Amino acid sequence: MQFQTICLISLSLIILSLSNSAARSTNNNGNNEVIKEIPLPQVPNDFLEAYYYEHYNGVRSPLLNFVRDGDATESNSCETVTEVPEELRTVAAMRPNGLSPYYTKYTEAYGIPVVATSSVPDSALHRACYVLRFLLADREDLRQAYYKNFGRVGIIPHESSIKTIPEYVDIDPRFALATRGLGAISLNPISTTGEENILCYEEDRSKDDLIIREVAQGIYHLAGRQIIPGLQGHLRTTYESGTESGWWENTYAEHSASAYFGEGVQSYFNVNAYADPADGYSNDINTRSKLRTYDSKLYNLIQSLFPCANNYIKRCSSRGNEAYQRLRMNCSPLPMSHRGHSRRSTSLF
Repeated sequence: MQFQTICLISLSLIILSLSNSAARSTNNNGNNEVIKEIPLPQVPNDFLEAYYYEHYNGVRSPLLNFVRDGDATESNSCETVTEVPEELRTVAAMRPNGLSPYYTKYTEAYGIPVVATSSVPDSALHRACYVLRFLLADREDLRQAYYKNFGRVGIIPHESSIKTIPEYVDIDPRFALATRGLGAISLNPISTTGEENILCYEEDRSKDDLIIREVAQGIYHLAGRQIIPGLQGHLRTTYESGTESGWWENTYAEHSASAYFGEGVQSYFNVNAYADPADGYSNDINTRSKLRTYDSKLYNLIQSLFPCANNYIKRCSSRGNEAYQRLRMNCSPLPMSHRGHSRRSTSLF
């Protein structure tokens, strides 16, 4: 009898262990999808971001068991920079550790924080907030998911490395050497970009609009792939189809599905860098119309996430209308005085 009892206990422990293992491989959709951590390859430091998402999305996040209280709003205070609200310093309000004392400046769009340290000009927070407001205007489900999953946006001071951002304290040290922005993921739910790129400083070495790329990456990884069934697999097959066809050869987009998505977003919003012939980073597909013709599958995927045809105000041109721009929220028509051509889209792909 004692032997049978011991056997039953042992069997129960084995079953419990297997159950816990299965739970660890269950994502926010409840899908039993085993997500493997892909090692960071030995690539030039400029290309590390292309592999950040594939690598760190394989690390189980402690945030998967929590959601932020409340709901995203449809308002913003992008033109007002204040101190960080004390409630956002708490773990419960902004996991995993609350907003760090490092952050002393704050604004918000839809209740989603945009934060920076004291050395960052207010203008950079205004711009980052505008981009967040712009990208999340289109779909309420993505807006709510980014909010609920503790999403935020941060700015890297132009004379500091990305490792000064508190959320990145544990990432690979190589990211400090060249990376100037990353999109939010469950493990590190913050989208970041360097101040120099946001404000178009002469010393900015990137030709890309990094802030729209990184916030869009965050929306995809922290919101889209968590709530839209099949989105991750669809991006993967679209990427494989595009690169196997020889498209995007000798560009940043060919390195990973995430890099492919990020480059597509910049072209979709007409802000990608131009190079002809391709220079290892960019090619001549730098506008929405070119993307639609060149890679229609990628175009359709991006359009499913950002369908409302709002007009993006470019970072290095006149920004005077940022604060006053009326955006189509959830693709609703604007009042007649603001109306332009728009096509409502509710399809996924």
